[in-house]
Amino acid sequence: MTRHKIAMAVWIALLVPVLYAIESAFFYTRYLDWRLDFVRPKLGFAPEDVLGFGFWVTWTIFFVLFVTASALALRSGRQHRSYLVWAAVAFLVVSVVDFALFSRLQEQVFKL
Repeated sequence: MTRHKIAMAVWIALLVPVLYAIESAFFYTRYLDWRLDFVRPKLGFAPEDVLGFGFWVTWTIFFVLFVTASALALRSGRQHRSYLVWAAVAFLVVSVVDFALFSRLQEQVFKL
């Protein structure tokens, strides 16, 4: 791989946790208020429909993107490993927050 492609893989690995956080923020701000209480959607559908595919489908898509970009970036040697460590930590933090918010949303929906 050329240096340019390796640098792009590093940037993609850094960008995946950011995109995952943005996607999660858009999803949860629609259905949870600032106290993390369920807000009924304005459209008339069942509250269970809010849960959609659940946590695991979205997480798996972002995880595959992250692992692929990280594997490509690791081919460059040691020079990009510190960036990948920070990207992995960011991905882990976003995953934990996403799982906690989804669990809270699921609890609120099934309480109704």
